[in-house]
Amino acid sequence: IQSDAGSDFTSGHFQQVCQSIGQWVRCRVAQVGGMGILERLNRTFKHEFVFRQEVNMLADLKALLTAFQHWYNEQRIQTSQ
Repeated sequence: IQSDAGSDFTSGHFQQVCQSIGQWVRCRVAQVGGMGILERLNRTFKHEFVFRQEVNMLADLKALLTAFQHWYNEQRIQTSQ
């Protein structure tokens, strides 16, 4: 698991779970190969899909992820090259 220093990742419970399954790597802000691209992907997913619909069940989320993957890879206008 690769994480930043957000409170979700620094909590004692999270650290205990990670130690029980292995180690994780912390990334610094603006580190080359860091979390920037993934953070942007998560933001796009939340703003373009999750916040526009009601998700009540895991099956709903899985269907939303499948639709997002298709939209992101096949339909979305790519702005970076």
